[in-house]
Amino acid sequence: MTEEQGQNYSPLAFIWGHLFASFSAPDIDLTGRTALVTGGNGGLGYAAVLHFARCNASRIIIASRSLTRCQAAAQKVYEDVPSYRGVVDVMELDLSSFANTIKFCQDLNADKGRLDIIVANAGIQPKPETFKQTGDGYEETLQVNGLATALMGVLLLPKLEETAGREVPAGSKGMKPTLSIVASEVHYWSKFPQANAPGSLIDALNDPAQFVDFNERYQVSKVLSVFIGRELAKLPAVTSGKVLVNSVNPGMCQSAIRDNMGPVIAWIFNAIAWSAEKGARNFLYSSTQPTMPGAFIHHCRETPVSTFVVSPKGRETQEKYWKECLDIFRKLGVDSELDRAL
Repeated sequence: MTEEQGQNYSPLAFIWGHLFASFSAPDIDLTGRTALVTGGNGGLGYAAVLHFARCNASRIIIASRSLTRCQAAAQKVYEDVPSYRGVVDVMELDLSSFANTIKFCQDLNADKGRLDIIVANAGIQPKPETFKQTGDGYEETLQVNGLATALMGVLLLPKLEETAGREVPAGSKGMKPTLSIVASEVHYWSKFPQANAPGSLIDALNDPAQFVDFNERYQVSKVLSVFIGRELAKLPAVTSGKVLVNSVNPGMCQSAIRDNMGPVIAWIFNAIAWSAEKGARNFLYSSTQPTMPGAFIHHCRETPVSTFVVSPKGRETQEKYWKECLDIFRKLGVDSELDRAL
């Protein structure tokens, strides 16, 4: 077997890519399919919702912490895509709460409908110099972008697998039910200092003394996103060929993130950032096109991950992170759900 090759991705390559990269949204008919977008009420998530509406998905589920915002977004879909005749449903999902995340997954698993696409887009970027823990006792970025996203992925794999056994809609034959974990190109730049800490990796990530700064924490959280995609791709629903899991980079897109930047950096950000519509083309690609299990999608194509991720230390860190995740999940009272997926 050929050893997997990683790559470096310099800030210069990042700027060049944002100035000149060109890629199109796939042309696909999603009639009969159901797509779920977490964090789908605004920004990149809402742009993905609009892509699915334009592709005629029969049902779109928008999930976020605010049902009110979800409902407003659901109504707006019909204004922004007047030709859309499908159903837009809304669900509450708060990844900063394990209890809420579990309830969300249980409700979806009990739903009698299909679930063909999950774009796990919900995530946060910590505010400058802010270390904040959730009610579950974990640093907020670690839980939302890492632990709870991984938990949701494990708990919903059986639903995707069940959908794989149903009749395939005529307009999108060959497409597997797919989970896309939203990652980022910033994972290339993470120094991941906690990977060298003795003892528990998650304890190190949850230690205020090892927080470093908000930029590094966000980069680390996106390494964890890549880890999650690669570990979920090892589970039976994926290795059996029924379900597909990957991770996807939307690129730097215009969003409220710039509100935390100084005026000069914000100006540069606005000069090179893509529209949310362009960034979300990557979501449509990753969730509807055939890719290798665990692949990283960048500019609507499979792209090598960072050299750290594929290095011996990176592989060791990934396996350690996943084992500790499962240890945490086992304490949440969802053993039967975990056993179905694992």
